[in-house]
Amino acid sequence: PDGEVLRINHPDGSVESFTYNALGQVLSHTDGKGQITRLSR
Repeated sequence: PDGEVLRINHPDGSVESFTYNALGQVLSHTDGKGQITRLSR
């Protein structure tokens, strides 16, 4: 799928990132502190 947000660069220099499965569902989110949240589907 197209249009997923892969990365967000914040003004303070922190970065968030996301990974997705083939259906476009979020698999993981890494916050600006490097904490990873993984979702199981």
